[in-house]
Amino acid sequence: MAALPDPVHKMAAIPKSVHKMAALSESLAKMAATPKSHHSKINLSESHPIMSAIPKASRVMADPPLSSQVRAALAVPSQVTAVFPEPRQVTAVTSESSQIRKADMRQVFRKNKRRKAPGPDGVTPACLKTCADQLAPIFSQIFNRSLELCEVPSCFKHSTIILVPKKHKITGLNDYRPVALMSVIIKTFEKLVLAYLKDITRPLVDPLQFAYRANSIWINQEVRILSVGFSLAFNTIILNLLLLKLTKLSVPTSICQWITSFLTDKQQLVKLGKFSSTTCTISTGAPQVCVLSLLLFSRYTNDCTSKDTSVKLLKFADDTTVIGLIQDGEESAYRQEIKELAVWCSHNNLELNMLKTVEM
Repeated sequence: MAALPDPVHKMAAIPKSVHKMAALSESLAKMAATPKSHHSKINLSESHPIMSAIPKASRVMADPPLSSQVRAALAVPSQVTAVFPEPRQVTAVTSESSQIRKADMRQVFRKNKRRKAPGPDGVTPACLKTCADQLAPIFSQIFNRSLELCEVPSCFKHSTIILVPKKHKITGLNDYRPVALMSVIIKTFEKLVLAYLKDITRPLVDPLQFAYRANSIWINQEVRILSVGFSLAFNTIILNLLLLKLTKLSVPTSICQWITSFLTDKQQLVKLGKFSSTTCTISTGAPQVCVLSLLLFSRYTNDCTSKDTSVKLLKFADDTTVIGLIQDGEESAYRQEIKELAVWCSHNNLELNMLKTVEM
């Protein structure tokens, strides 16, 4: 395990409990170096407060040992010290409703699905789920500090892009779907931010955007329908436009600044089979299958609406459908709205995928 940062001034911005966890991770490493049993797997002290929370049957998980996952999770606070700089001039999140409580952190840790894949840091959902009581107080403080500084620690912005085939016969790169494997720690944080954004933007969201809206339905009629597909929708989001739209939806400046940090300077590498690319820094778009991506895209397209009452533009995240109510064969309003949609896409850097766009 890497040595903890030495300069005291770099630690000044981190809550005291984070210092304790950084020291605890170092002590865990020492304890792991001298296992008490003859097993090949690491066996930490039974009396350790973290290990006491782990069921004995889970401590000898074949691959990887849960104790090593715990050490990986506890190593995060020492990495965070390098990315929380001196506070800059920002609008801090001061509302109680914006603060992450320990109970919320504990609950969302416990909801993790054990069999989900870990991110580049090797921390698995099973680790966070099993050690929720011990880890929740620490990460709630780290996440609140992140919101206060409007800064996402760089160690949370690493991802591995896995290329998943869309079809059996691969003829080109477009036949792969890029899926970002990110740290389950930041994905947990995203879920909390997601809940906040859904709540604060709900009153101003287009009523014909059905993503993240429970019990929303519409009635079928005899109509002309155009199902619209976009090319690389999440990757083409323009950050400045997104922030402008979020501001109009009453999202606080501090949260917009946090989202800016989250979406910029992302460290990504692409993995295909046994081959991996070099790591690149990306500051465009939102990661595919990222927890926040769907909601951010739905808010990005919130102002894409129909001006004609006889034409409805229905949206579900990145799926868009234009429905025209045709009377006596009159389609001019429907055709005009399709032209308006094409213009809107051009102004917002979204490319229509003609292979995915179908009229019925």
